[in-house]
Amino acid sequence: MSQQNQERTGSLIERATRRIQFVDTTPEEATQPIIDEIRNGFKMLLTEFQPRQPEEYVTLDEAAKRLHVDKSTLHNWRKRGVVRGWQIGNRVYLKWSEVEASIQPLK
Repeated sequence: MSQQNQERTGSLIERATRRIQFVDTTPEEATQPIIDEIRNGFKMLLTEFQPRQPEEYVTLDEAAKRLHVDKSTLHNWRKRGVVRGWQIGNRVYLKWSEVEASIQPLK
């Protein structure tokens, strides 16, 4: 930053601080509500923030074992659109969260 810009910035800050007047208030009393609000915001973030879990991909064999069904059943479900398959190279995977979401309660 050039000398001239530093002088301008300094004079702007001086003018701004001259215009703010606190009557019967110390700087600590004026800043304490701001600090409290920031602390409350951080506390809320700490209690409500949930780190994102990575997606779990399972092979057709693994899904068949977990669900106690045959691989051909999973293949039929994929063809009918009950579950979606994801492919990497020649391997087919299922998102386990999508498999769980496709399970319907009995009526």
